Formats: sequence, structure tokens, C-alpha cells
Amino acid sequence: MSIKRLAVLTGCFVSFVLASAGVVGATGSPRAIGLVTRHVLLTWTAPGGTGTIGEAKATIGSSAILTARLYNRTAQFGKASGTPVGRILLDCSVLTVPPDGNCTGIVHLPDGFFLIGGNGPFVPSPRLYAITGGVGPYVAARGEVKIVTSANGTSIIDVTVLA
Repeated sequence: MSIKRLAVLTGCFVSFVLASAGVVGATGSPRAIGLVTRHVLLTWTAPGGTGTIGEAKATIGSSAILTARLYNRTAQFGKASGTPVGRILLDCSVLTVPPDGNCTGIVHLPDGFFLIGGNGPFVPSPRLYAITGGVGPYVAARGEVKIVTSANGTSIIDVTVLA
């Protein structure tokens, strides 16, 4: 191998290592996002689509689907406090009775979206979800979503994103 080729390959390797170190070291400080939702639509479905809500909650394999519009708790995303900025969608499966299970979902925001996983409607408030990745500024996101539901049904959503 010629010295010129070796120098070019070495240069490419060093550039790759430095670029990789920049990406790995690019994890900045946590980003806090404050959201609120005033109404969560919860739909229970038993296997086969039959039965009552009570039966669905007590049947392994049932689903709980949660959807909600998200509003800014403070000014962010270039929008004022109280402005609608996205939505959250959760798909939960009953895995044991009494009802417990697993939820996966997506949080859509103006600058991208991220995926979450957790225990959903099976545990009392507060509910915690892990951020497992996303797109846009959330492509390498990790962190958590904490949802606290008040007696009047309003949910306060605190997002801590490590990206």
C-alpha cells in the first residue's frame, strides 16, 4: 500500500472518530417540556370487539386506547401558553388480571415526535413513561414523561428529554 493511500485512509479514520465523538458527546442538558391536556379519550376494547368496559378491563388481551390533545403549559415551540401544540396516542394491552399491562405510544409536537412506553391506565397517578426515541430533534431522545391527573380530569404532563 502506498504512503499516500495510507495517509488518506488514516485521515478518513481520524475524521470518522472525531465525528463520532462529537455525536456521542452531543448529549446536552435535559430539555424540559411542559404540557397539559384537559380531556383524555379512553376506549376499552375486548378481544373480538364484544363485551362491556368492565369485561374488557378484566380480560387478558383487551386493549385500552388513549388519545388526547396537548396544550402548552408555558410559551414554547414559538407559541403562547395554552396553545394546542400536539397530541398523545397510547395503545395499552391488558396482560394480567387484576388489570395490568404495557402501553406504547407516540407524542406529536411541532418540531417532531417521540415514542414512549410504560404502564398506562393500569396504575394510579402519577404515571411514568420512558422515552425510547423519535425523529427530528428527538432522534436520539431518552428521558421520561410524567403524567399527573387531577380530580377534575385535567392532566399535567412533564417531559424531560435527554437528546
